Amino acid sequence: MKLRTPTQSLNRDYRIVPIKRRLAVLASGGLDSSVMLAELARGGREVFPVYVRAGLVWERHELGALRSYIRRLKLRSIHARWATWPAATGA
Repeated sequence: MKLRTPTQSLNRDYRIVPIKRRLAVLASGGLDSSVMLAELARGGREVFPVYVRAGLVWERHELGALRSYIRRLKLRSIHARWATWPAATGA
């Protein structure tokens, strides 16, 4: 087994290679982000909606509306995986 020197481990290539058909979309459940989400998905893109929690009172309802909207679109190109941070406390 060959050991690496500290400079060898710093020379790694950590570039992120974009995948042109995939997009992450900041989605609030509002009109603008919802229309954009649907149009991108219908246009042949794979779309990954991102919802950010900030501890606001209405978040549970906003996220519920977004989930319902995505479900009703019935588009396989929308990949909704709901991991929230900080962790939900009752939603």
